[in-house]
Amino acid sequence: QQQQQQQQQQPQQQQSQQPQQQSQQKLAPWLTNNNNNNNNNNNDTNTDSNNNTPPKINTPSICSLIDIEGNQILLPFEGSFIVGRKNSEMRITALHVSRIHAVLNISEDTIELEAAPAGVSFRRGSETKILVDKEKVELKSDDVIILEAGEFEYTFKKENLFETLKPVKKS
Repeated sequence: QQQQQQQQQQPQQQQSQQPQQQSQQKLAPWLTNNNNNNNNNNNDTNTDSNNNTPPKINTPSICSLIDIEGNQILLPFEGSFIVGRKNSEMRITALHVSRIHAVLNISEDTIELEAAPAGVSFRRGSETKILVDKEKVELKSDDVIILEAGEFEYTFKKENLFETLKPVKKS
């Protein structure tokens, strides 16, 4: 399984060398729905991330987003990937209360997310919390990120994978 994960990640790293627009065209529709209105902002905010070289990883600790049909979701811009810490904890920053459409400034300690209007919350056990602007949350194993636009829920697992639990049910 670990070898399989590494093989799946290699094409993604090669794709990261392509221009940003080509990468965006291959994204899952829910990541691109609101991108057109925010492209100017994204280009400005992405500059810092793209200039920082992502950490080199020799072990299969790269995470990916998997949708409910098991498809890997490409991350929103070149040079970006999610790194799972060995202690199974991450820090997530919601820059705007929203559905996630960009992943910014990824390091071994931090995943910084930018989003579009809709709402992002996370659940730990039976408690669900809606994230507010610029709120920082430390994700632990089995915490769930909920995309309130009714898309997907992701759990941070000990194997360092974001894995879909089920679609979010709109009430």
